[in-house]
Amino acid sequence: MLQFSYLPGESFFHRIDPVSKFAWLIAIAFIAYIVTTPLHQLVMAILIVICALLLAKLPARKFFAGFSVFMSFAVFLFILQLLFAPPENTRIYFEFGIIRISEASLRFAMNLGIRVINVGSSALIFTMTTEPARLVNSMITILRVPYRFAYAFYAALRYIPVFENEARNILNAHAVRGAGMDEGFLSKVRMVTRLTVPLLISGLRRAKNSAIAMEGRAFGAYPTKTIRVDYPVPRSGILFAVVWWLAFVAYFIYVLNTTGFIRT
Repeated sequence: MLQFSYLPGESFFHRIDPVSKFAWLIAIAFIAYIVTTPLHQLVMAILIVICALLLAKLPARKFFAGFSVFMSFAVFLFILQLLFAPPENTRIYFEFGIIRISEASLRFAMNLGIRVINVGSSALIFTMTTEPARLVNSMITILRVPYRFAYAFYAALRYIPVFENEARNILNAHAVRGAGMDEGFLSKVRMVTRLTVPLLISGLRRAKNSAIAMEGRAFGAYPTKTIRVDYPVPRSGILFAVVWWLAFVAYFIYVLNTTGFIRT
């Protein structure tokens, strides 16, 4: 199974506050959106991988396991856009019926595929280096988010490893009984179908138990919540986020200058 939960560590990404990491995540998304050159997207993908392996010190095996999920989705979008994106009066490489593979469609497909990888892998770094309790604390103390909404994010992150472990147990039980041993696409579809109903029932049961526990502790009865742990906000995290936002502004000006918008 894949690992999308928080991994404790002492890296740079583990030390900086979640708000700075979230600002970095938004900057990545904005840069990926305005970049239209596959080469520039690829450079940013390499920078994100460097952040994952050096600054976040994530285990390469676990990071690339999660990375493969976004890679699969990116390949699907790449093929879809390659076959059906408009040629835009550029060189045609292949044509069969309504399908036209052109220079423009190839460039657009590569850009979109790498964009998905960039946004997904940066979100993976955020999830694997952010402690859920610290995320809730930062949302309440720094962003002034009402604690009832902040705990919704905490519950989502908290239950990811729980459901992952349950899915692993279900697959192991099926393997012991000889199910799920076949290879191929249809076998994987049947595996997902077998996981859906048990995980859905388990999720509903856990949601009910959590709601009863929260009501028993008078959750939401008061407008504010007492903060018991004061997490630091390192300046290095703020500087890191500012550098990426400056990179976004610089590249945005570069795009405007390249397209001639500033000159006109």
